[in-house]
Amino acid sequence: MQRCLMLAGKQPAYPVSNNNGPSTSNSAAPSSLEGVIVPSSQPLPPEERDLAIRIFDEITLHFERSQETDSGYKPITLIRLMKHEVSETDEFLSFFFSFTGQDLLDEEDGGIGLDRILLHLAGFSNWSTEEQGTLSESLVTFAKYLVDNFFLPLKALAAKTPQPTPASSRSKLHELAIGTPQRVSNLRKDCLRRDRHRCVISRKFYAQEAQNRYKRDGRDVKDDDGKSLLPERDIMAYLEVAHIMPHSLRSITSGGSEGRLLFGNFEIAFEPVDSQPHTYRINYIDSDRMGRVEKLPVTVSLFITPNRDVEPPSPELLRIHGAIGRILHLSAAGEYIDEFIRDLEEMESGEVMQNGTTRLDDYVRFRVSYS
Repeated sequence: MQRCLMLAGKQPAYPVSNNNGPSTSNSAAPSSLEGVIVPSSQPLPPEERDLAIRIFDEITLHFERSQETDSGYKPITLIRLMKHEVSETDEFLSFFFSFTGQDLLDEEDGGIGLDRILLHLAGFSNWSTEEQGTLSESLVTFAKYLVDNFFLPLKALAAKTPQPTPASSRSKLHELAIGTPQRVSNLRKDCLRRDRHRCVISRKFYAQEAQNRYKRDGRDVKDDDGKSLLPERDIMAYLEVAHIMPHSLRSITSGGSEGRLLFGNFEIAFEPVDSQPHTYRINYIDSDRMGRVEKLPVTVSLFITPNRDVEPPSPELLRIHGAIGRILHLSAAGEYIDEFIRDLEEMESGEVMQNGTTRLDDYVRFRVSYS
């Protein structure tokens, strides 16, 4: 019997890093990336915004063509896509320039304002090789900050939405994930009712619910729309909740399924269909992938409860989820993170490579920050 997907998530639950990035006295790099995702109430002045966009585009165009990929992913590509795909532009530009500017300017009594950083960077194309090298290193450091403090913990947890099980009900770690076991159970019931006990992607009916109804109603068993379930008895699925974004990065959660694993790994995206509310075309991020455990693309309209007492999945969160998937795929950061997580699992099982390639420093840093 196949396992399938339900979606949960209305309010944004954005990942927050525990590690403060570098800061200046006047324009500090934030200790979380929430402002980069959530639109800010502090837009840049139009002229400063236009200049920041122009310089950002010139910098990424210049360095992306010759970027080093020793880190295992494409750092400049990741930065460029982050700005174009996900981020509220003004917040991201402020964050980007305040971060990179610190490596290039000496901090004085008045601090380093964005205007001064932009003025300095405007002539980067005429800099010496050494100066451009320093800027390039700063870009790589910024990309690593995004990976370590956002993408890595996000991807590590997004595929692990907790399910209501006896084991989870005894674990305080699961309670930290999205709330109490009772809340998880109630959320699951609400999602099942809203989605009419069917998988979001395949529309297969929930096998356990069908069995319960069969015991009660016999061969008169029906789905939520009053149609007989007997013709579907060989094509049902077990359903699991998938949060669009994890509630907390400081948690350990459990569960697994094919559809939810694809969604949690940011390997599929929900693209809205124009002029049709809550209707999406679901497809693989990498349309040319080999392993296609779900037959995609498909177009689905998400169910709405009659009195809207259970809200449908947030269109904005689904948009952000798809954008993150594209960033991870096109920058190769997704593969890098997958390999990192596999290394962590091997180290936790006691396997350390004899040739010294085990990433012990990365492992310790990750566990200290997010456990």
